[in-house]
Amino acid sequence: MSGLHSSTITFQVLARQESLSAATQNDKPGKCPGMPLLVATCLAGWLALLSLVLISSQVPAQAQGRPDPVQPAFAPVEDNPALPRVLLLGDSISIGYTPTVRKQLAGVANVHRAMENCGPTTRGLAHLDQWLGDGKWDVVHFNFGLHDLAQVDTAGQRVDLEKESGSGGKPQVPLPQYEKNMRQLIDRLRETGATLIWCTTTPVPPGALARRPDDVGRYNRVANRVLRETLGEEPIVNDLNRFATPLLAEIQRPANVHFTPAGSERLGAEVARVIAAHLPKPGNDRRKMAVGVVFHDANENGVRDAGERPLAGVRVSNGRDIVRTDLRGTYRLPVSDDTIIFVIKPRGWRTRIDADMLPQFYYIHKPNGSPKLRYPGVAPTGPLPESVDFALVPKREPDEFKAILFGDPQPRDQREVDYMAHDVIEQLIGTDASLGVTLGDIAFDNLDVLKPQARAIAVLGIPWYNVIGNHDINYDARDDAHSDETFERHFGPAYYSFDHGPVHFIVLDDVEWLHEKDGKGHYQGGLGTDQMAFISADLELIPQDQLVVLMMHIPLTGVRDRQQLYRLIEKRPFCMSISAHQHYHEHVFIDQADGWRGPKPHHHLINVTVCGSWWSGMPDERGIPHTTMADGAPNGYSVISFDGHQYQLDFRAAGRPKDYQMSIMMPEEVATDQLAKTDVLVNVFNGSNRSTVEISLDDTDTWVALEQVRFEDPNYLETRQRELAIREKLAAGGIEPDRMFRELTGPKPSSHLWRGRLPANLTAGLHLLRVRTRDMDGRRHDGVRAFRVRAPK
Repeated sequence: MSGLHSSTITFQVLARQESLSAATQNDKPGKCPGMPLLVATCLAGWLALLSLVLISSQVPAQAQGRPDPVQPAFAPVEDNPALPRVLLLGDSISIGYTPTVRKQLAGVANVHRAMENCGPTTRGLAHLDQWLGDGKWDVVHFNFGLHDLAQVDTAGQRVDLEKESGSGGKPQVPLPQYEKNMRQLIDRLRETGATLIWCTTTPVPPGALARRPDDVGRYNRVANRVLRETLGEEPIVNDLNRFATPLLAEIQRPANVHFTPAGSERLGAEVARVIAAHLPKPGNDRRKMAVGVVFHDANENGVRDAGERPLAGVRVSNGRDIVRTDLRGTYRLPVSDDTIIFVIKPRGWRTRIDADMLPQFYYIHKPNGSPKLRYPGVAPTGPLPESVDFALVPKREPDEFKAILFGDPQPRDQREVDYMAHDVIEQLIGTDASLGVTLGDIAFDNLDVLKPQARAIAVLGIPWYNVIGNHDINYDARDDAHSDETFERHFGPAYYSFDHGPVHFIVLDDVEWLHEKDGKGHYQGGLGTDQMAFISADLELIPQDQLVVLMMHIPLTGVRDRQQLYRLIEKRPFCMSISAHQHYHEHVFIDQADGWRGPKPHHHLINVTVCGSWWSGMPDERGIPHTTMADGAPNGYSVISFDGHQYQLDFRAAGRPKDYQMSIMMPEEVATDQLAKTDVLVNVFNGSNRSTVEISLDDTDTWVALEQVRFEDPNYLETRQRELAIREKLAAGGIEPDRMFRELTGPKPSSHLWRGRLPANLTAGLHLLRVRTRDMDGRRHDGVRAFRVRAPK
């Protein structure tokens, strides 16, 4: 036996394992199965014993307490710290090709593998943390499927499909469970920060034990779909199935899923080729280091002059890693040819602000510039400067301050930029807010409006930060990585963080652009591996008692990898988040129903939008559409006030006084015999399930609580129907309705409606209905509505 090639021994043993598993898995002592079966059992037992001796090579050498002399795939690997680390995860097919991968990548990468057959996804979930260990991986090449699709009977034994005439079994891991397991495995693998390479399951030939050839395609299709949905970008796929299929006659064993030694070498060479293409090689630009200084810009000219002191302990990031400057104010960060380096503004300092009041806290390194797109991206930046410095100027930032929140201004053109200027910006002239944020959808696909809109907002005279939205991306980009190019040209990185006063703000890019092979594209809510690594690194440097505010475009509950984010923030006692996107206003309290594990629900605000219903509806006396939102609330913005750990949110309706906080809906006139049947509805624009709403009649001091309900706002329904009728008349008269005004969007159930009934004992005449509401912070707002009561006819 010593003369056998170790790979040959491995495949013989693996084949015997497959063929004997059904006969030996559930043997029970004390039963006499009959002589033929006894002989077969004895033979099976002898072969099983032999296979156990040979398969001991699949047990980690450390667990055996001695080196493994049989299986080279499990040989220990001594890392060269100058080389990237690669981990192979897979079943016996990968065990077979591991030695070739190591040979091919010798001197290029440290190639490790799980010290066992990784088997089905169920084993993967149970053992993945053990396989990953504590080290950092640059690349993980993984596959599960061949064991999942294996057919077993009700006792869990492999089914001989030829003897069973193709019936009597079920997959060891059925497709729905395989899909669920794959999602969990990929989520965990993404946490490593490694480049993930999915390897498709190789073909099953006719006659192979307990497997149907057609099942491979079904499991591979599910895996590929899960990969796209979970990674949110064009996944890296090593299609080993396609590679092997035309070669099967010469590289695969007959009626056996395993490959000949020569076949394993062919597979290993292909695996090595794919891995090599995705390694962070020395000399690759990814390994270049940006070096710079953060300094006190005493003369505020943006240049480090003699005598201007360096600032130690300031955080700087490349979008994934975060470092602190040393005592000389110096930092070092790795960069690629598509990196934005940015300083994380500390409290008590400000970065330079340009003429459009946009903070200049970043340096874009794109030596070759952005790819050619319909809307221009970043021009070539040339070689990396010898020093990428960041200037900071002292700025007093008290515990108490205000920030303005714009959701979805979304102008299509200059005319709609002007709508925003008259409807909202003029109302804010002289604001006492310290900063402002646009929560995405800065534009409505026309990225040429980004600049004029920034100039319009700049008249407020305060620093303005921007979040990227799904209408702010380059739709002609071929991948998510290049969908932000125009945004970056105007505003810098799509995700970043900064301190102001006692609050730490994290701006997120939760819009992932997926470009299909047919040329079409779509977006989904997601953060991705690099951004999640940045968030994790960022939060590690933030004290637990500091208030953290996450700002994004798509609401948090619509982000595919939000569970990872939940794990990072749910134990923080002071954390809230804000989004927009939905074109309604809602306070959401995320709890365990969405997988939240924190001690109390997480407060997430879906902010009112500046454009309301996309600048639709009939124009008012200023020529601006009333653009009421689909939940019946007016368009507008929010002002959030901070004081240490505390915050309060105020709703501001566009073009209205600040005390306009509700609409009261009821008939103008009610007959006395209909009073007890007449509903009073109150839409409290900033209301939540932590608000209270009460009504009182005339001068009485008797207050009756209303019931919170959730349905479509009647005023909005009536307005929309009235305007639809006007549009029909315009069309009948030969006038294109959209030339006059756009159609209101369909209604959406409101989360801030309350309902009650009038008292039955009101006398005929004019009455006043008074409404008072207290918000989640206990602050009171009042409203009043006059109506008439008449005697029945």
